Amino acid sequence: MCRQCQETFDFLRGFYPRGKPTEAGGMIRLIHQSFVEKAPLRFVGFWGAGLKAKPDKADQIWLARFAEELIFPLSRHFGLQAEMTFILADAHALQNDSTPDGWERDSGYLEQVGRFLVQSGFKARWLSWLWAKWWKTTPSFRFPSEEWWRLNDYLRQELLRMAQNHHRKDESVEEAAWRYVAMRSLEAPRLAEEYAGAIFHCFAGREMRPVLPSMPTLFLKSTLGEKGVHNPWFWFLE
Repeated sequence: MCRQCQETFDFLRGFYPRGKPTEAGGMIRLIHQSFVEKAPLRFVGFWGAGLKAKPDKADQIWLARFAEELIFPLSRHFGLQAEMTFILADAHALQNDSTPDGWERDSGYLEQVGRFLVQSGFKARWLSWLWAKWWKTTPSFRFPSEEWWRLNDYLRQELLRMAQNHHRKDESVEEAAWRYVAMRSLEAPRLAEEYAGAIFHCFAGREMRPVLPSMPTLFLKSTLGEKGVHNPWFWFLE
């Protein structure tokens, strides 16, 4: 492996909160390909709603730090351009919102975030647009079995905790958690196809791996943001 590839990989690995990166070999291959083809190293990840009515200073601070600590060094120190796409998770918000007012708040927030991201030099795409394209060819899904829940008990507990504050009034907390798993499990392989050749990034811990796309994944440290600033993704898992 070329020295530049190893140094770039070591830099990215520094953003992992613990343990080894997932699909490290795949990430190294993508880095090497970017150097050989002189093409941008592509990243993709979600930006969730997070109960905000509009982007605030915390969002601005976090995005500035994200660019300064991850994106800019790739160019300055390693000569690699980075292409960052944020998927605005409106479809997740629609699944979780228990009232029309909640949906109106979340969709309005994400619309403003999308404009802010584009103005800042990032790419933004609506998750609902992707679902509109995938819908007709998405296979049916069986809800998780008791065996699946048993093997992923920590994830189950986290999803149930999340669903306490994010579920519809006509369903139980357990039903909301199951529906969330169904949605994420269906979209994961489609995201991997849609963004083949990209590195997936998120703030979730490894316990979320069963519902994340099978891609080289960068689990970013929550300390990337200023103290007290909510993470844009999985803010409820802090």
